[in-house]
Amino acid sequence: EISCSLVGSEMCIETVTECIRNIEEELRHAIDRHSKTLISRHIELLLDYCARFNERQFITRCEANKIILHKIHSLLNGYILSGRLESGAMPTEEYCADALHLSPCYFRDLLKFETGKSMHEYFQLMRLDMAKKMLRNKDYTVGMTARKLGYANSQHFTCLFKKITGMTPTEYKYAQIKKDYLAGIGTKQTPQTVKSHEYTANIPEYFKILQTKCLYRLLSPT
Repeated sequence: EISCSLVGSEMCIETVTECIRNIEEELRHAIDRHSKTLISRHIELLLDYCARFNERQFITRCEANKIILHKIHSLLNGYILSGRLESGAMPTEEYCADALHLSPCYFRDLLKFETGKSMHEYFQLMRLDMAKKMLRNKDYTVGMTARKLGYANSQHFTCLFKKITGMTPTEYKYAQIKKDYLAGIGTKQTPQTVKSHEYTANIPEYFKILQTKCLYRLLSPT
């Protein structure tokens, strides 16, 4: 039995049915040197049609899919903010599909078609984006960020973060501090000198002192 909701029209059903009929017809005949080749070609054709019809359902529902994709993002973002990751409980395809009133299979195919990523890949990138936001906050250390986002430990978090971003969480955090500091200097002061208590120096020298202080705080035990 072929589901009309999957392939989208009676013509699609007839096409798939015809492919299956051709395969069955070949199987009824006496086997000769052409049988395997013809049967394999019929099967390949059937699979190609199935792939086309499966993708067509997403193409024809483009606007609806964008709405669903937005709901998926909001759902997973809410899951991250809920604090459930601290216990190591990751959202599953079944969880998302149930919340969105979709079948797990349809949810999986839709996400892959729209983003090119699996559920695991998509959620890992969302966790990474949240990690970046948390690291930009001076109140969150690397260890706290890793724990709140459900990573096994700081080492695992650091390894994954560097693999994707090209820098460690500590390096990223420091880079943001540097960026914010220079942005503040640019908007508040135009002279090339900065006063700190009784110490006056040019910006590069002053920044080295600030760098040392920041790194000391970042590397201090949480």
